Amino acid sequence: MAFQPLMDSLLQMHSLYAKLVELGHQKKDRIVHNQLSDLTLTLSHESKVLKSLAAADQVRLSALTAFQREAGLKEDPNMRLEDVATYCTGAANKQAIKEISMGMSEQIQALKTLNETNQLLVHHALDIVNHTLDLLVGSPEDEMVYRNPTQSGSYAKRNSYFDTRA
Repeated sequence: MAFQPLMDSLLQMHSLYAKLVELGHQKKDRIVHNQLSDLTLTLSHESKVLKSLAAADQVRLSALTAFQREAGLKEDPNMRLEDVATYCTGAANKQAIKEISMGMSEQIQALKTLNETNQLLVHHALDIVNHTLDLLVGSPEDEMVYRNPTQSGSYAKRNSYFDTRA
C-alpha cells in the first residue's frame, strides 16, 4: 500500500518543521540577548535541519508518485494534501492526511511569523550598531576637515555603515 510511505514521510517532515520552529524561537532569544556565538551554533543546527527537510521532501515526492500510480492518477508532484485526502481509501487515512496537513500549515505559518520577527530584530540591531558607530566616529555629515566651498563635490562621502577612519 502506497499510503503508508507517504504518511511516514509527511510525519517526518512534520517533526522537522517542529524542530525549525523550536530553532526559530532559539534564534529570537539569541538575537534579543546578543548571544552571537550561540546564534551561530543555532544557525548551523538550522542548516542541518533544512538539509534533512530537503531530503525528506524528496522522499515525500517519490511516495506521492507511488500513491498516485496506485490510485490510477496522473503523476503530479504539486498535488495538494487536500487532494490526496480525496483519493484515500478509508476514513482513518483521510482524517490522518487532513490532520497532518493542518499541523504542517500551522507550523509553516509560525515559521513565517518567527522569520519576520527575527528579520526585524536583526534590522533593529543593525540600526543600533549604525547609530553607535555614528556616535563614536561621527556621521558623514560631521566631517571635521576644511573644504573649499567651491570644491565640495570632489571628496567622496562615507556611504557604508561600517566605514571608519584609520
